[in-house]
Amino acid sequence: MPLKSFNNYLIYTRSTPTVETLYEAALYWRGENVYYGTHRGQGGFPDTGINPNDLDPFAFNDNGQLDPDKNNFDPSGVAHDNIPVGDPDAGMRFGRVSHPDSYTGGTLEQNGDCSRADLDHPDCFDEVINDSPVYVSPFALAECQSNYMIFLSDGAPTANREAPGLIADLVPDLGSSAECVVNSKGNVGKCAIDLLDFLNTEDQSDLDGRQTVTTYTVGFNTWQGEFEMTSDTSPVVKLDENGFPIKKLSSTELFMQELAAAGGGSYQTADTAAQLSEVFKAIIQDIFTDVSSFAAPSLTVNAFNKLFHRNEVYFSLFEPSKNIGWDGNIKKYRICDGSTENCTLGEVTDIDDLPAINSDGVIDSGATSLWTGAPDGPTIKLGGAGPHTPDPALRKIYAYHNAAAPDPLVPVDLGEATYE
Repeated sequence: MPLKSFNNYLIYTRSTPTVETLYEAALYWRGENVYYGTHRGQGGFPDTGINPNDLDPFAFNDNGQLDPDKNNFDPSGVAHDNIPVGDPDAGMRFGRVSHPDSYTGGTLEQNGDCSRADLDHPDCFDEVINDSPVYVSPFALAECQSNYMIFLSDGAPTANREAPGLIADLVPDLGSSAECVVNSKGNVGKCAIDLLDFLNTEDQSDLDGRQTVTTYTVGFNTWQGEFEMTSDTSPVVKLDENGFPIKKLSSTELFMQELAAAGGGSYQTADTAAQLSEVFKAIIQDIFTDVSSFAAPSLTVNAFNKLFHRNEVYFSLFEPSKNIGWDGNIKKYRICDGSTENCTLGEVTDIDDLPAINSDGVIDSGATSLWTGAPDGPTIKLGGAGPHTPDPALRKIYAYHNAAAPDPLVPVDLGEATYE
């Protein structure tokens, strides 16, 4: 579905479970048990009639009791504020459970005319995943790959009663939620920064290498306007000379910036579907500009004695770009052969016999390749074969014009008329 169409498809209900959503995303990345994703978050359930384990990020449903401030579904069967039991406007209709392809071990239960083809159908309000679903971690698809998450929100976080404690149990450095860093939204944003920092800086899997997640955030209409009072004392947003609202940074935007900084990504804003599409394009482009290698390392081979090979290894590196031409380079390193005590046998080392590959499985920023006199790390335009390549302006391509083939035993003289 095109992004603009998807944005028009999204429907606002009430609350913004920011921290709960990020916690559930962390469970998905780590391949742990489905938690909030087992249900649509608000209202009754097919088997128990109440929210099991009190999982309700949208409108905190305490043991099935009605929250008069949330206008939510009463599992006892009593309508509230003229909203009948199971009414699609109670919020559940536009919620979602975790996608069936994202977990194993669970059984999706859909009643009435609820189906995958029409998840907004009123019968979907009590959709639930029964049994014990466990997320299939995307880390398992490719070890040591780069992993990115984009979090889009159109409002300030709300509720956040249960998630801080869950995050404190997940993040090893947190003894309790009381130790979470301060954020711009206070209690409703509590522990979200700690969670994204944990995903970005700590290994999230027992697979080889380091599996981490970089998080980008997008605020959709999250700005705050400057207000002025009209003659009838009604507040209106101030406009600039071009008739556009005068915007100022809101606490929600500050919070989204804090999340992106902790997650190692960046924060973007959008006010329309078209702008949102451009923001996503910019983020994807930023992701693709990470230094990448699209070829396996190449080792030198002794053509005369296959029992011996040189201890040299070459990496081909490319920097993806939206342009046709991509910047590339070749960098040379050594493989530790045990001849020195400064390295571990089989380790890739730089010109100073120091480890060239860091714990994330990429070229270390302080490494110096063998063709370079100063640290060049993974930067494409530094070091490697690049500086030794002749200037394109000095390169010449010659064509041979004689009908007879040149004598291979005679040295080529590019000054002859047959060469041009």
